Amino acid sequence: MGKYSIKDIEMLTGVKAHTLRIWEKRYDIVSAERTDTNIRFYSDAQLKILLNIALLNQNGIKISKIASLSREEIRQKAMEVGLMQTSDNYFQGKLIEFMIAMNESNFEAIYESSIRKLGFVHQIESVLYPFMRKVGMLWSTGSINPAQEHFATNIIKRRIMREIEKTKRLNENPKRFILFLPEGELHEIGLLIAEYMLRIHGARTLYLGASVPIEDLERV
Repeated sequence: MGKYSIKDIEMLTGVKAHTLRIWEKRYDIVSAERTDTNIRFYSDAQLKILLNIALLNQNGIKISKIASLSREEIRQKAMEVGLMQTSDNYFQGKLIEFMIAMNESNFEAIYESSIRKLGFVHQIESVLYPFMRKVGMLWSTGSINPAQEHFATNIIKRRIMREIEKTKRLNENPKRFILFLPEGELHEIGLLIAEYMLRIHGARTLYLGASVPIEDLERV
């Protein structure tokens, strides 16, 4: 089970920590748990309900109205709102939710939905980059584990690679970009995006991938 600080929840939902405390006190909408040293934290289930509450509130539904709904009614209402969404925050929130649950089919479905509604390049800028920043922050604070991070990044890598395969290979361009990560660096998503962007703009690329020893480049 994940443990999320109130700062984590603020970052993931877009709801200020002060507002979360007011909601908790006034409406008892989600009550944080406490550590032995009285530091509040939230569980995976609480994060999920708060993501849904934030979505409804950001779409004009008053918190007093949301507080009167059951958990199932909140989930259903959030699903209805979500079907009409093109919001960057909505897609980011759902990707976080399905990454934590390691729900592959739902993660892939919401990622594909963001691509269809926003376009591949725009979703990189407005959904994927912010999502990956949030993942990095959660990983650095220990709120998610490496398996959850690898689950999400591998799905995203596969999707970017499929998009790269759709681009034309241009052999006549005299300039060639060699794409690699230095030895010990394994996170390829940014590098794959760079290859995609170069390819759609007519550049010729040679993709070497992750953890390439510098001395090996002399042979290229």
